Amino acid sequence: METARALFPPGNRFGVLAYGIGRRIRQGEPGQHTTLRVYVRRKLEHPEYPVPCLVFRDKRRWHSIAPDVVAVGTPPQVGQTTIPEFEGLRIGATVNAVAASGALWAGGISAILTSAGSNEPKWLLTAGHLLERGAQGTRLFAAMPNEKPQVVGHPVINLLEDSPGVLPLDAALVELTPMGKHLAKKTVQLPTAGVALDGWRDADVRMLRPTTNSWARSRTQASFFDVHFPSSAFGPISLRGLIATESPITIEGDSGAALLTAEVPRRVLGSCSGALPAAHSFFQPLAPAIARLEMRLGVRLHIWE
Repeated sequence: METARALFPPGNRFGVLAYGIGRRIRQGEPGQHTTLRVYVRRKLEHPEYPVPCLVFRDKRRWHSIAPDVVAVGTPPQVGQTTIPEFEGLRIGATVNAVAASGALWAGGISAILTSAGSNEPKWLLTAGHLLERGAQGTRLFAAMPNEKPQVVGHPVINLLEDSPGVLPLDAALVELTPMGKHLAKKTVQLPTAGVALDGWRDADVRMLRPTTNSWARSRTQASFFDVHFPSSAFGPISLRGLIATESPITIEGDSGAALLTAEVPRRVLGSCSGALPAAHSFFQPLAPAIARLEMRLGVRLHIWE
């Protein structure tokens, strides 16, 4: 992956939008052998810059891999400006972020959080790309079904804005207002067994999608993916180490909502960062985001139920 990162930075001349390890595709069907998959908008008969083989050294041997080039037609997508229906405050519910500029973005919730020893909901977690840079003035709205939207929180930490040289994570911590805490207590919470530290490879997964308030199912790939998202409220972002599902299970408006393990009680694996509509949905692993937030806050965090 390090060789691929050096060869395919954002805006690379080969037109590569995303890449990761997956089964080689032949005539539209995945085969048994795995390789490096790279995603482009369109395949050309005679491209000016053909996608090259990757040459790298592993211990004492040199290897050459011919990537599997997959055409997807559209760039990776995140966010939306329409408003799905509200479902209270819980995993998979809709929140609207309204920036000081007036821009509106809709997304979902990956977790309601509290600190160790507390029984009160204190924060919600969503996708960092739903918020503009320096978004302290942003208001997040939510409501019970068919009720008037209320301000439920204000962002306090966006891990896309971490220190230079620190790997950006697509997660934002939102401090709940008194109304937000009240709404969380009114909402029937989705039972979970906490945040998954591992177990994401080749796993059956589920997602409660904000845009439909219905369950989607898929299976994860065996490798993390690196993806460049050219447009979001935050601006262009490049993310490493995202969980990819075998098929796209999200659309615009599902960003920030949780990917869960299939077994009950479910564990939270990650939060939606976006999708390649013809290929995969991508999720920010939640465990490293929680660990970094704990360091920033100086407290232990738990999913509140």
